Amino acid sequence: MKINKQRASYDLPLKQILQIVHFCFIPRPLLLVALLTCAVSASAQVVPTLTWDAGNTNNGAAIDSASGAWNTDTTTNFNWNNGSGNVSWTQTGTTAPLVQNTVFSGPDAPGGTYQIALDGSQIALSNMAINASGYTFSGSPIWASQNSVLFVADGKSVTFSNNFAANNNTRA
Repeated sequence: MKINKQRASYDLPLKQILQIVHFCFIPRPLLLVALLTCAVSASAQVVPTLTWDAGNTNNGAAIDSASGAWNTDTTTNFNWNNGSGNVSWTQTGTTAPLVQNTVFSGPDAPGGTYQIALDGSQIALSNMAINASGYTFSGSPIWASQNSVLFVADGKSVTFSNNFAANNNTRA
């Protein structure tokens, strides 16, 4: 009797076998991060940066600092500029920001010149930069996401008369 020395075959093409082997060796944390990123991206559109632009809301990318309302009204409140034109503030909930960076800039002015009234529900944000003097915030609370940054440029002054809420943030 002759011994058959043929190797077993599962009729899988080499390309498919290599894909299976490659999948098995992907680090699990990396795979989990990739899947979570896809899930978050599919559920909400994150906006990189919005700049306060309540002055002239019809002049494209030009930024005109002025007093105004900061709320989540998406039909009439277009006080934010995304770099190409004015848009409304968006968030998925009072503790779920979609905007990564919030910027207040413009010419320096005396305290209280730019009155920012948070006149709706709590505003949720990730990072906030104040690059000019003269801003005063009042009204509803501002909620800062975990690891967020509140930055006030050197030599600038700002007044907050509303509350800040945060999720176990450490402020430096």
